[in-house]
Amino acid sequence: MEDIQTINQTESTELEADLKRPARSISRWLPSLNAKTLNIFIFSAFIFLISSYLVLSNHLISRGFALNQTKQQFDNLQKENRALELAAMKLESSNNIKERIATLEMVKVSDLEYIEIKNSDVAMR
Repeated sequence: MEDIQTINQTESTELEADLKRPARSISRWLPSLNAKTLNIFIFSAFIFLISSYLVLSNHLISRGFALNQTKQQFDNLQKENRALELAAMKLESSNNIKERIATLEMVKVSDLEYIEIKNSDVAMR
């Protein structure tokens, strides 16, 4: 029982000592903070922020140019695709086919003869 009272007394004296001590101030963390140091810190932060802004804006601008170039290529490919589809339709039209038949001097087939293959003549597995 005496041990518990002794522990409680030491804890209470430590707490009282902590309360009597002054609070930790910022000066403990930054002991040499004066006007010159503060100005150097602010200037460095400003330079860092400006350079970050320039790098990021350069990146966004280059991405914008790449996107515009890709859109332009896409539009050109669509136009070329339409032109090729029209050319294919013209070549497949019945008038064009009739003209080609006439220029090649082809004739209609009149008599068709089919070759008959007997089952016994063909080798089978």
